[in-house]
Amino acid sequence: MLLVFGGTTEGKRCAAALAEAGLPFIYSTKLPVVMPELPGMRLRHGALTVEALTALCRAEKIQAIVNASHPFAEVLHATVAAAATALSLPVWRFERVYPKREQAGEWVRYVPDFPAAIAQLLALGRAPLLAFTGVQTIPKLRSWWEANLTYFQILDRPDSFALARSFGVPPEQLLAHAPATAPEALAATIRHLGVRVLITKESGESGFQSVKLAAAALAQTPLLVVERPATPTLFSPVHDETSLLDRVREGAR
Repeated sequence: MLLVFGGTTEGKRCAAALAEAGLPFIYSTKLPVVMPELPGMRLRHGALTVEALTALCRAEKIQAIVNASHPFAEVLHATVAAAATALSLPVWRFERVYPKREQAGEWVRYVPDFPAAIAQLLALGRAPLLAFTGVQTIPKLRSWWEANLTYFQILDRPDSFALARSFGVPPEQLLAHAPATAPEALAATIRHLGVRVLITKESGESGFQSVKLAAAALAQTPLLVVERPATPTLFSPVHDETSLLDRVREGAR
């Protein structure tokens, strides 16, 4: 039995590949998700401590873990690493495709974390800010948005808007997220709002990172990109479904 941590585009790709290969697996997410019925798949949701994950792996006789969760799911990454180490389980990290940092362009600045991003914002001294970093990061930017006009683009879900409002963000500064596949459309939004600086996470092509890079260039607006955290060295990267299945089959021998 395999355990897949998903809730992402990559997670769905892994689930489809494993189901097609006839491999049984548990698909785990923090929150309930809607998934097509796949042969050999069982769904579970809810956050896990190291102890709970270790117990789950033992109870379900998990032979390997596929970590296809979001690159910024740092708590989950640490939890998986600790449980896998305790049980001597292999972990395959299904990686996203990321734009090359050295080709980002003159309007883009990479920063290591949110404190560094705030320092850059203060140095730039530009507002309004449009943040694509997600509702959970609103508190990380509080010192900026409490003093400077900031728009947050968040998932178009009632719970996301309720959480943002609970942080104290005025409703008129919340924008419903729609996948921006055209840089021109996003650049038009930037101009319409009078935005003078942008911030996003290094979320890869699944997070439309290239679209945001291109839109920043079109709108000639500085874009700060918070670098993705390093994943534990225990994780073995795979970059496509074929490589994943090859690793799973090698481990089953």
